Amino acid sequence: MTLGIITAVLIALCCTNVFLRKHRSRTARIAHMTLGIAALIVGITHFVLVLPLFEARPLAVWVSGALLLLILTGLCLCGLYKRGRLLRLHRALAVATLVALFSHVTVNVVALNTYQQAARSIQIADVDLSRIGDGSYTGECDVGYVYAEVSVTVRSGAITDVTILKHRTEGGHPAERLVGDVVDEQRITVDAVSGATNSSNVIRRAIYNALTNE
Repeated sequence: MTLGIITAVLIALCCTNVFLRKHRSRTARIAHMTLGIAALIVGITHFVLVLPLFEARPLAVWVSGALLLLILTGLCLCGLYKRGRLLRLHRALAVATLVALFSHVTVNVVALNTYQQAARSIQIADVDLSRIGDGSYTGECDVGYVYAEVSVTVRSGAITDVTILKHRTEGGHPAERLVGDVVDEQRITVDAVSGATNSSNVIRRAIYNALTNE
């Protein structure tokens, strides 16, 4: 997310600079070109680093991000040879880049808000273990940005093991240690791990889904 914010700031500075007076000093032009290239490099780096999270993001986020990088690339290339009509094209691409940036940020904000609402709406409850037969049960929970799949083993009315099969998250990996609390306390409603509340909710709900076959 940090690289994304840096990219957005660099792009905004680069594009708004396009509309300054035509006749600028050589130093100012070099600084402008450097800013544009830096925005492109940081943007591509950001795109590559978030690729592992492809499944966790809506398609609109990836499409708007790829479109933004494509237009920004054209803006930078055009800026290297801006003369006459190319100067007008350069400014048109600057406007298009700002529009694409706004669209990408908007899509991300909507997606993040949707994820947070889904994570907050997760209901956590305990189950009557005496009613569950011996065996291993698999459950999952997916709220977009965070996903967990677990395997829960029950023997003689007690949870003997909880294994996380898959946990897709960014900074919520500390929540994985709560499975030990579930086994120790024999309940699902153990305390969430501080700083990883959403992942904690997802993992606990996955355990609940496994035991209730939901």
